[in-house]
Amino acid sequence: PVLVLYAVGDIDFADDEQGLFRDCGRLFHSMPLRLSSIHGCFNNEKTKHFLSIIMAVMGPSNRARFRSHEESHERCQEMLMTFGIPVSVMPWDIHGNIKVKEHLKWIARREIKETSMLASDGAAFAGIDLPTTNDVLFGRGKPYQQHPGNIYLLELIRSNQEQYNNTERGSKSSVGKLVVDKARRDTNARFLQRRDDGWWFEVPSDVAIEKV
Repeated sequence: PVLVLYAVGDIDFADDEQGLFRDCGRLFHSMPLRLSSIHGCFNNEKTKHFLSIIMAVMGPSNRARFRSHEESHERCQEMLMTFGIPVSVMPWDIHGNIKVKEHLKWIARREIKETSMLASDGAAFAGIDLPTTNDVLFGRGKPYQQHPGNIYLLELIRSNQEQYNNTERGSKSSVGKLVVDKARRDTNARFLQRRDDGWWFEVPSDVAIEKV
């Protein structure tokens, strides 16, 4: 996961600097995740000082992954996009206005998950909120075409195209199975399709082979 500390604009912080230092330390030490990168966005001395406190308590391993961006709203978001961070889902626009659309969608997905688990006496929920870069996503449009897992799958398909062409018509699905199995084995790829409620679900193997 990626952590974005966004403190651009006229933001007031508590006068209790020791308390802020303590709370930030608790935040980082309580995280059950290993962050792949941390980005700090700011545009004035107050927020710059706040980020310096964050850096002091985040630990050496996290500091090595930290990138700072001292820019305007628009420029900060442009910089985040260069790191592959989808700013469209963040809760603010380029002018600093708060957006709640994506947050409300997330709440709706969580309600679906909790309702499903209650109805099944706490059984594991099969829905996937956020696919990994290794997953293959079934769908149409540029975002799907540019997804790393889909790009890798296309390379596999191309490398097996000759074998597919030389295989008898009734046995061509065996080549599809070879491609699906290799993607799963080499990258732990899952073959996912998104439902109307926003959750991703893994499709059965026969469906994945047919689509490939």
